[in-house]
Amino acid sequence: MPGSMDEVARHAGVSKSTVSLVLNNRPGTSAEMRRRVLDAVAAVGYTLPEQRAQRESTSLTHAPVIALVHCVDEEPDVDAGLTHLYLSYRNGIQRFTQGRDISVMLVTSYRDGNEDSLSYQLLAQEERALDGLILMGPGLHRNTTLIQRVLDRQIPAVILGRSWPELPISSVSQDHTEQAHLILDHLLALGHQHIGFVAREIDRQYDWFQWRLKAYRTAMQSKFEQADDRYVAIGRDVTDSVVGLLSAHPQVTALFALNDHIAYQAMAAAVQAGRTVPDTLSVVGIDGAIKPQAGLPELTTVSFPHEEVGYLAAELLVKQLENNHLRTARLTVNSHFVAGASCTAPGIVA
Repeated sequence: MPGSMDEVARHAGVSKSTVSLVLNNRPGTSAEMRRRVLDAVAAVGYTLPEQRAQRESTSLTHAPVIALVHCVDEEPDVDAGLTHLYLSYRNGIQRFTQGRDISVMLVTSYRDGNEDSLSYQLLAQEERALDGLILMGPGLHRNTTLIQRVLDRQIPAVILGRSWPELPISSVSQDHTEQAHLILDHLLALGHQHIGFVAREIDRQYDWFQWRLKAYRTAMQSKFEQADDRYVAIGRDVTDSVVGLLSAHPQVTALFALNDHIAYQAMAAAVQAGRTVPDTLSVVGIDGAIKPQAGLPELTTVSFPHEEVGYLAAELLVKQLENNHLRTARLTVNSHFVAGASCTAPGIVA
């Protein structure tokens, strides 16, 4: 049996990411490191991806079967309010496959490592019958067993809402940094100077947490020469974080929430703290994935074409299956500003 990427990494004494960099001819490794990795490849009998591409360019000889896998996390609240987003992804996939001889299997609530669950067993049993995967959801991380299996077995796959250029895996995603700058530029143009950032502790594990927090700090530094970390409110509970921030820093006139779900929680907390949205506090989010909440102003946010992401993912995956010369691709969709009723020029805080 051919060796795996894990065995190559162990034999060479390096990480899997380093092996991936070498095998995909990416910068960041020394000549000595490349030699060690390639020697390990030969020693364990690992099959290089290039060797698969030596087959004819069109290798798919049957109707493709793909799985749309929704990966979940241990913390159920992380997925709150995102049903509409995932349905939009699925609708886009169905729009592409409609009229084509393509079968799509839906695997929901897949939790990495939970081998007793139906979704885990279903995916494991059907893996050999599947031609490719489309992966989505908050439980999708670089270091999961599922991603490692995709890489080791060279399973054609497309991830949604993320871009991991250091890994040989395709993606269709929005530009998270672009989104953050779009919404922050709007707040700054309105005249806001004291802008808070709101997120939860559990959000730190996600790539977009780092990207959006970095964009916030960059925008503040660019406009005011420094970012005031006293305005960064990250805690276990959004309500407590927002109430605490506004109490300690009443000069704050706007909140930039990590996503729409947190933005609506922040609005409710602001009302509890005695603020009026948007008269004395503007609140903005990102993603355009949450429906308006009863009793709260419609959210000002930045969205992207959710359904088109699903369509492009299915199209890209099928192209990978049909043409072995196409290994991976990373597609980025445009984002756009959505004017709601939760944001205005800074008002007077009593």
